[in-house]
Amino acid sequence: MRGFKVFFKKEWLEQWRTKRTLIVLIVFFILGLMGPLMALITPEILKSVATEGMVITLPEPSASDSYAQFFNNMGQMGLILFLLMFSTSLTKEYEQGTLLNLLTKGLTKQAALLAKYAIVFVLWSIAYLVAVTGHLFYTAYYFETAALVHVGLSLLMMWLFGVLLLTLLVTFGACFKQAYASLIGVGLFFGLLLVVGLFPVIDKYNPLHLATAGVDLILGNSIAIKRIGIFVVTLLVMSASVVSGLQMIKRRS
Repeated sequence: MRGFKVFFKKEWLEQWRTKRTLIVLIVFFILGLMGPLMALITPEILKSVATEGMVITLPEPSASDSYAQFFNNMGQMGLILFLLMFSTSLTKEYEQGTLLNLLTKGLTKQAALLAKYAIVFVLWSIAYLVAVTGHLFYTAYYFETAALVHVGLSLLMMWLFGVLLLTLLVTFGACFKQAYASLIGVGLFFGLLLVVGLFPVIDKYNPLHLATAGVDLILGNSIAIKRIGIFVVTLLVMSASVVSGLQMIKRRS
């Protein structure tokens, strides 16, 4: 599509010039380290706050505790950071007129939107890889990990859930002029996933399991790996989101 390379280069340079990418990479590296560190110190913290006469018996921290912390960090702080950072991405283009200037040169709005999808995908993937690298190294250093299974798949699932929400964020940005509307749209979608979880018949296709089933998977519960429908539904939702976004941006004045 005409202009995609131009828009992508602009997005990439903007992220580095504003130092946002560097900040995100540093934050994600710290989040990756927090998994094993929090698994180690949480029992000590709980013991320190125990009142006199209270006996707290806790199991020894393990690699699964480290992964549980990691998935919580990524699903909460990591994803929220990305959602906030890119919630104004498209609306700011319209407000500042930078997008209009490029469109007058013959470039298309669809190319601009595809570049938004691409830059979010690339930056999330790089930041997530940085976090995973730190997490894997320190988890292997502090804990025994030989008993864990399907580690790669569990990490891939969390990454895919992030791609899903960020794809929807960009699509909602193409539909609405207000930045907060994009965040509300993602929030409503997340709420819908929670409601779907109340109905076992359709819950087996719920993309929310991508973010919540990671620990069960590495502990040997292979039911998550058998739910291929989750991945199919997730890819269908993302595809429909991109197609809808391209149609909406085409009609947007």
